[in-house]
Amino acid sequence: MAQINKALGYNPTNIGRVVDMTPEILQIPMDWGLIGEMGVFRSSFGTQKNFMIPTRTEDKAGLIVDRSYEGGRNNRLQGERSGILGKVPHFPLDDAIRPADLDGQLAPGVVLEAGTQLETVARLRVEKMEGLLRDHAQTKEYARGLALVTGDVYAPSGTLKTSYGNTINMYNEWGITRKTSTLNLAPTANPKITVDELFAAMQADAYAGDRLDGFVVLCSPELFGTLTNHPYLADLFTQASNFPQSQPFLVDRLRSALGARYRQFVYGGILFIEYPGVIGGQRVIPKDKGVAFPMGDALGFMQFAPAQRFSSINQTAVEAYYFEKLGENDDKIEMMTESNFATVLAKPYLVRTVGFTIT
Repeated sequence: MAQINKALGYNPTNIGRVVDMTPEILQIPMDWGLIGEMGVFRSSFGTQKNFMIPTRTEDKAGLIVDRSYEGGRNNRLQGERSGILGKVPHFPLDDAIRPADLDGQLAPGVVLEAGTQLETVARLRVEKMEGLLRDHAQTKEYARGLALVTGDVYAPSGTLKTSYGNTINMYNEWGITRKTSTLNLAPTANPKITVDELFAAMQADAYAGDRLDGFVVLCSPELFGTLTNHPYLADLFTQASNFPQSQPFLVDRLRSALGARYRQFVYGGILFIEYPGVIGGQRVIPKDKGVAFPMGDALGFMQFAPAQRFSSINQTAVEAYYFEKLGENDDKIEMMTESNFATVLAKPYLVRTVGFTIT
């Protein structure tokens, strides 16, 4: 359990008063999830609840011609930038501590005996804070996965409803169709052929100026299992080390994120990672599918907005907020949290869906 520096005990002088305890909840370590730890989406902390969603940028970068020292100069052709304004979705989540949660209750793991330790407000508060923060972290990870898999900005209640759907979709905003690659994993086929085609397609997707450190495919268990159990690859997968020396930048970036929780395999210059994540009963990567993208520059951003409180107006946002209020009847401690963010796939042209066939 996280250690909180500030004493978090019951304070009867706070009846009916909302207390900002955000610094306390931010001391609890975040459980980011794989996509969060990979750094695919950079965090941006704003002071307002509106944000700009970038759409297509035409980069007219080209070769520079030489000039005489006494002659004119070259002017770079500027790309055409456009975008739409969106409002950062609001994600509140509350809980409460009631007298019944404490009255005669033993602290977890304590055996009933003389001098035993009963449940305390401080311990139960930290436990509930961790649970609230975990739900916020899982919601963010699901939002990142949804952006990668579909291009949608996570706002399931329709607060970002558009003329074409329930939320903003970056492929619609860019006016492009998401690309798909299919791996031929039939037992008699050489999978290297379509893996090489995927590699070449991902290279071609990159616009001028996109930094590439390597290519990744986050795989459903079905895709990863079919690939690694293919007759051409089964022995290679068994013998392969975790990472090849040919991708040191990618290795260094992903090592802390992967750990021992996710199986991974490099083949054809692409790092395939099994991601069986299920959040809120929903799979992050759909069955039989994968999502392919480059590592290098961030593919998008998470825009955070301030809390809906007077103390936070026009102040730089933080990732999560926590407020408490002791009920006016001294019957409960209300625990109110919120996180306000929009997860935007700013470079949808770099991400594609991967499927497979076995016939």
